[in-house]
Amino acid sequence: MEKILSICMMVRDEENNLYRCLNSLSILINDLRCELIIVDTGSIDGTVSIAKQFTQNIYFKKWNNDFSEIRNYSISLAKGKWIFIIDADEELLTPELIWKAIEKAEDEKCNTIAVEVRNLQDLNKTDLYVLNISPRIFRNTGKFGYYGSVHNQPKFEQPILVTDIVLNHYGYLTSDRELVEKKFKRTVSIIKSELEKNPDDIYYQYQLGVSYDFYGDRRQASIEFDKAYTLLSTQPIEVKKGYILVYCIYARTLLSLGENYKAIKIASEGISLVPDYVDLYYILGYAYMRIGNFEDGLKTLKKYLKLAENIEELSIYEDPKVIFYHVSPMHINFVLKDISEYYLAENDLENAIYYIEKIKDNDIKVRLEVDYFFKKRDFGQLYKMYKNLDEKLKELVSEKIENELIENSVFKTDLYKTFANSNDMYGEYCKLMISETSDDFHILERILEKEVDKLPLYFFKVLNKIKNEDNIIIILRKFDSDNKLINMISYLLSTSILKEEKILYIIDRIKESSDLRDIKLFICMTNYLLKWLVYTKKEIKEKEIDLFFQYLERGRIYIFNTLETRNMKNDLKLLPNDETKIFWLYDRFIYFLEKGDLKSGLKFLGEIVKIEPAFSVYVKHILSSI
Repeated sequence: MEKILSICMMVRDEENNLYRCLNSLSILINDLRCELIIVDTGSIDGTVSIAKQFTQNIYFKKWNNDFSEIRNYSISLAKGKWIFIIDADEELLTPELIWKAIEKAEDEKCNTIAVEVRNLQDLNKTDLYVLNISPRIFRNTGKFGYYGSVHNQPKFEQPILVTDIVLNHYGYLTSDRELVEKKFKRTVSIIKSELEKNPDDIYYQYQLGVSYDFYGDRRQASIEFDKAYTLLSTQPIEVKKGYILVYCIYARTLLSLGENYKAIKIASEGISLVPDYVDLYYILGYAYMRIGNFEDGLKTLKKYLKLAENIEELSIYEDPKVIFYHVSPMHINFVLKDISEYYLAENDLENAIYYIEKIKDNDIKVRLEVDYFFKKRDFGQLYKMYKNLDEKLKELVSEKIENELIENSVFKTDLYKTFANSNDMYGEYCKLMISETSDDFHILERILEKEVDKLPLYFFKVLNKIKNEDNIIIILRKFDSDNKLINMISYLLSTSILKEEKILYIIDRIKESSDLRDIKLFICMTNYLLKWLVYTKKEIKEKEIDLFFQYLERGRIYIFNTLETRNMKNDLKLLPNDETKIFWLYDRFIYFLEKGDLKSGLKFLGEIVKIEPAFSVYVKHILSSI
């Protein structure tokens, strides 16, 4: 059967990406009208074996520091009427649109098909990406090919058809620093080689800046972008327009470096050249806001929103030379959030709710709605909004409300009375908080019937209503997670719900217990309290030094009942966490102290401070008493 489509790929050491890419092409690959051609340039991992699962058309060509050479070789092998170029670190999200696009291109006599490439910035946030329109499907006329040794550019024929085909690009997500270093050195080496041949090449000059930016060296990126900008300054207006991306990436880098006035200058110049380049308004708006020019900042960000929300209607949208860094749904939501927060701070509630309602991200939106209803003192509408949320958002809103009540406690009773009508955990909590008849037994019953570790932190505010501290101990013993227990104690102390005296009373009540659960509870509570005292008190008293000794002694007991630490000798790396190491180091200190070898013992005591610097105050007191 005659081939209509040839998918051409060049790969090298792409075992972490290739299966995802080829699997996304399965519908096409399994169609007899399509062929898959893969050219490998020297993989030493499992790339080739993955490729063989999808095609036998695998070819090998030696790498010669020239991407276009390999790309053009893969094209020369194509038998299809159309050629589709895709990289291993990309994924086709809309395979069903490919054949439709080819049919439309045939009908409209187009020679090139462009797709939307979303360069993901966070694997867990698919609505955060850098966008560009990229020519990827080309009529195989024999004239099509690539040029440029590093950032290979397609030399394609007009007319071009812009489609809704979407590719996800994962190339910016790698956490493999060694791989990033390798790619950076390879790319920069090739670019510098090209610049040695032609120092005035604007394209390679700004691509050098792009490489430094991707590598994380924004200061050097700024220097390289400035060189490209300087080269552009002597060019005619039409050339400047053709390199409008330079103005964007330079201004963007300046903004990230805090050079706001310079960012304003460059972004403004860019807007004067291409008035609908949406990113320039984003950069300019935030640069104004950061220097305190809120009037121009808001005006510019609103212009950004108007352009971003209608981006596909802009003439610049179809320009393959342009990259859009700030038009993803998340960027739009963040701008709406910042404008909303500005109006909330100014008590301009009418404008605030206008922009809040435009936000598509529910997490962001409901947080701001809580702020809005608090400003209006309209808890009835807040409750009405709350009732229509799913469980996850209800939890988010209830936590947000409790944080607001720390600052606005005068409204507490009214709000709790309103939300006590809710038949969920927050409603039950509100009932407990406003009840005049709830005794210790009733509160204990309500808490202990639940999984204590899974309760939201605010729920433990009810502990303040418990009169007998021994009943608080019963609840604390139910924690399975040390981290959750510490978080809860931290929350209660920082919000002054449980006073230091009450915590000390609980610690004193369990300090002699031989029950491992109580020892663990003692360690957790004391660890946090000791650090909290260092950060909040001007002077550490004798009783707190004694508490530190008790903490270390109880810690020794706990680890020797739960871990085979005696056999670990000096290998601290075998111990599971820092706190265990502290107890083991203290044990070694006591061991040498009892042997009369103070010098050796002090080395172990010094290591405790390295692990937890906050304990240096207590260790100094120990040293002064020896």
